[in-house]
Amino acid sequence: MTLLIAGGAEDPNIETLVAAVRSAGLPHELALTSSEVCPVISWDLDTDELTVAGKPLRPTSAFLRPDVFSQLVSPTAATAQRSSAWSTTLAGWALSHPEVRVLNRKALTTSTNKLDVLVRARRCGLRIPETLVTNDPALVSSLRNGTIAKPVSGGVMPRTNNDSRDLTVADGATGAPAIMQRKLASPETRVYLVGSAVTAFRLRPSVLYSRASGPVNIEHWQSFEEDAEPVARACRQLAQSLEFDLAAADFKTDPETGELVFLEITSMPILSRFDLECGGQITKQILQWLTAVKPSAGLRRVQRRAS
Repeated sequence: MTLLIAGGAEDPNIETLVAAVRSAGLPHELALTSSEVCPVISWDLDTDELTVAGKPLRPTSAFLRPDVFSQLVSPTAATAQRSSAWSTTLAGWALSHPEVRVLNRKALTTSTNKLDVLVRARRCGLRIPETLVTNDPALVSSLRNGTIAKPVSGGVMPRTNNDSRDLTVADGATGAPAIMQRKLASPETRVYLVGSAVTAFRLRPSVLYSRASGPVNIEHWQSFEEDAEPVARACRQLAQSLEFDLAAADFKTDPETGELVFLEITSMPILSRFDLECGGQITKQILQWLTAVKPSAGLRRVQRRAS
């Protein structure tokens, strides 16, 4: 059994997992790129031989994470293209080997749609915010002040509907539809899912968006499954619906009822800070999943389709 860890050498999440692997004494190989170094990689499709830095590799499991940190250090088109090509190559190798355990195999070829995820979450029993998707300025203006405007396809920070009124209007419509949602309250909650395992955290003070800057106090919510069992159960159902083996779901609080309200789920969550707060629980769960013998339901479906 050998685990391949591929990603960015400057990625703290990769560093966290590598430290956990070494601490556990697991056989592993590293395939890491950085802003300065991109090892030689070759994959001969005729012989099916994969080599990295001249070393033949035949891992039984793989943890693959796109290298976005090298682009932060060296923000050039060449760095971005190199990182993308590297990730695509290893993803292609993993996809063509269904016997290799890979987290979120389906996510290697498909991206999630925010609107589909919201509907799925509601069907699984999670409460979602009051949501309107529109590019109608009149509708936007009629919403209560403080309504949050989020991009449908992601990529920029949320704004209030007051801010969205300065969008360019053509033929009675703004250029792009936006997700309009009621502003919610602190605290935020983040729920990690690794297979069937659930680990939750409270985030204080709240930030509007998970990638916002500023200090955040993270508290391991150890009694989450007892305190919010229906939410934990619904999170598992949502992850299974999306065929996510590793995910993190974000929630905020309804200021009137105190209920948790689902915001979004990601298949590429931050690991380092949260893993530290729970004493390495998340990386332990990841390694247990990657080194397990029995395939998950999602992997069995991939194998049946490949046969």
